[in-house]
Amino acid sequence: MAGISGNSNFGLFRNGQAQEGTNSNFGGYTYTTNDSMSGDGCLDMSHNVRGSGTLSDDYVKVDPKNYSYVLSASLRTYAVSYNNRNGSGHMGFGCYDKNKAFISHYNIANSLGTQLTRAASPGDLVIYINRGDWRNVAGGSTGHTISLNFFPATQEDFDYERAPGRYSRVGIYSSAWSSITNMGGGEYRVNLNKAVPGGHSYPVGTWVYQTQSGGSYNYALGAPVYPQTWTTYSTGIMSGFGDWSGAGFRWGTVYVRWLNLRNYNYRSESGGVAAKYYLDNVMLYRIKPPTKKQAAEGHSHNPDVSSSSFKEKFTKIKRFKRFLRGGQKRGDFF
Repeated sequence: MAGISGNSNFGLFRNGQAQEGTNSNFGGYTYTTNDSMSGDGCLDMSHNVRGSGTLSDDYVKVDPKNYSYVLSASLRTYAVSYNNRNGSGHMGFGCYDKNKAFISHYNIANSLGTQLTRAASPGDLVIYINRGDWRNVAGGSTGHTISLNFFPATQEDFDYERAPGRYSRVGIYSSAWSSITNMGGGEYRVNLNKAVPGGHSYPVGTWVYQTQSGGSYNYALGAPVYPQTWTTYSTGIMSGFGDWSGAGFRWGTVYVRWLNLRNYNYRSESGGVAAKYYLDNVMLYRIKPPTKKQAAEGHSHNPDVSSSSFKEKFTKIKRFKRFLRGGQKRGDFF
């Protein structure tokens, strides 16, 4: 069974059901009582915007290493755009580290890791590494994908994952290098377009990872076009850490914020009014961890909860009575 977390909330996002009777924590929308899926009112994307991103105000603490999570939201288009388009756009969350600094796709290492074969110093325009296949990516990708991160042993953020590391805020971003030359003996010279960053020493053996562009945020609920009837979107069960491209939690994630790129799918169509839509039940659930017996059987979360069971519960939600603002009954879902 899912763990219900939060103060007076259902899930971890504060006011995700607009139960406070305001748009508190969701300033990118307004509050309305014109419609709702589960209570007295809901959030209203009433602004004339296209492609504009909005994040919730609160930083919600998560622990992907020890818990699993499910993200869900319900939407309904109530006014089409000037050219008859429904509301649309990416939905998911932004990832933030323990200092509440945003974790970009450029901060996340991909599978192309290597180590320095010679020490490097801040200001250097050349580094030497023990992996030559970076040249394939450099030769076949656009400039903004050619980035790299250093993982110095003294970097505090390196402690997030130390084998050999997946998250770093020390790097060279966008068109980081111009060429890679085979020096023989398993060593390769990388001619950089920008200098090695300062603040750390880089001895032989320091890990260096290639990074690349991806979605700025984690679009866990995709980029659907929102129907004109209430429709609920939910993720599968998310746990652990991943790279820049996944729908789960990026390496180093300690906090998340709800994210919606409003009317993003048709952002170039700006000749008149944009579509408008309602949101309700914007919820992030924390799943109970497995019992010792379940863990011994190889389960990473409570097996009573599956992505299909969540989907079934969410899609069955219609309008139900809410006797007190902010008070969904547990039995309404479980």
